[in-house]
Amino acid sequence: MAGVLPWTAQRPFWVAALAEDAPPLASVERLLALQARTQRTERTTAGTMLGCLFGNLALELSHDADVAAAVSAVFEDQVALMADTLRAAAEDGSIEPERATSENARALLAHLEGTVLLAKVANDPDLLDRLWPTSALLLGVKA
Repeated sequence: MAGVLPWTAQRPFWVAALAEDAPPLASVERLLALQARTQRTERTTAGTMLGCLFGNLALELSHDADVAAAVSAVFEDQVALMADTLRAAAEDGSIEPERATSENARALLAHLEGTVLLAKVANDPDLLDRLWPTSALLLGVKA
């Protein structure tokens, strides 16, 4: 289950999803679909959504400086991966260059994490099905 793996085990899934074998925005859509599929699988196998390990740790243990630093490092790496993909999308003309920023990458990650959190509370992975269309709105493109 990817949701309970440490970042060193999860990172290759992010890298593969964001790989350059597809147009950059298709790669972002693929990453979001992977996240939704993972949560759906967890609900099917465990009976409940587990959510994001790093989001869970951030919510519950970020008062511990070591935990906060470790989770922050994961999120910053995720932001960097997404920002690289957004820059590639700007280079190929898929998004406006001013949208290819680390701030927008962070907003996409926050959107993903927040949607996973809300879906976890509702124990409803179907809430994740709108991740790409709503992310496309953040990027100023049509889904």
